Amino acid sequence: MKLASIDSIRQSYPHIYLSPHMDDAVLSCGGRIAMQVSRGERVLVVTVFSGIDDTRAASIPFVSSKNLRALQAEDDAALGRLEVDHLRLDYRDGAFRQRFPLLRYGLHLHAEKRFADMLKPIRTELEQICSAAACRNLYVPLGIGQHIDHHLAYRIGDHLRQKPVNPPSVRLYEDIPYVFIPHALDHRLRAIGLAALPKPCGQPSIHEQIMAVYRSVRHLPSVTRDRFLRKGVLLVALSAGIVCMEAVGRWTRYHGNERLQPEVVDAAPFFEVKVAAIRDYRSQAQLFFESEGALRGSLMQYSLDIGGAAGQYLERCWKKIGRD
Repeated sequence: MKLASIDSIRQSYPHIYLSPHMDDAVLSCGGRIAMQVSRGERVLVVTVFSGIDDTRAASIPFVSSKNLRALQAEDDAALGRLEVDHLRLDYRDGAFRQRFPLLRYGLHLHAEKRFADMLKPIRTELEQICSAAACRNLYVPLGIGQHIDHHLAYRIGDHLRQKPVNPPSVRLYEDIPYVFIPHALDHRLRAIGLAALPKPCGQPSIHEQIMAVYRSVRHLPSVTRDRFLRKGVLLVALSAGIVCMEAVGRWTRYHGNERLQPEVVDAAPFFEVKVAAIRDYRSQAQLFFESEGALRGSLMQYSLDIGGAAGQYLERCWKKIGRD
């Protein structure tokens, strides 16, 4: 059920998922959400950046107000399939806030200062939501992929984790599909100064990383159209991004010494309902996956990559456990 406002919260929700955009919570945590609902635990999905700017949408390639409103209907269907309530805060998507939409991907070293006027009311609303819902567990994106909206949602969750009174237990979920990109998780952890993964032996060179990432994304449906121009731009952007991430990572490598602890769940009994919910986002699934088979294969390969075995479907979150 879609809630009209914070005042519509009439019951407790032990679990709240902070979704930067419509589809992020389902893509990343759909199995875990379905598992919690099956146990009778109430779940609320709060989508932060779902506002539509009709004027800006007309000037952004591959974006239209009609498509974005269709996405809202798809979001209603997917979350209805998972039987969870949801609330949209309707702040503008990063594509609408940037003069050049591609710049919503970056290092975001001063994002809190740049977006202070927007972050303050979002934090206030989230505090009110958590209080009204008696939230015990707040799930926020880790920010893999360096999308500005995912980064801001991560920062908001970190702020709420440090509340002096009744802070929720905050878990950081791995952003799908960005976590499918080789080295993306490690780059993100190093960029924000968190230690979770052991230092790899024989760290691949920057060139090897660029080519590994390029190979993983060059067949995306959104890239293969007009392939030569888009693939050229993609390769240049990836090269610049990885070089910058490497520089920042070496400068801030585990600077905070704050460690993360993984929390993995096996959501195999709910894999089919997650796939069905993702397919409800028809407009988005077409951007990321060539087919339903590609979607299933990507999800199962991810499960194997984080330690799963045949017959399992794993999803992973992280929890900060303090400093060394």
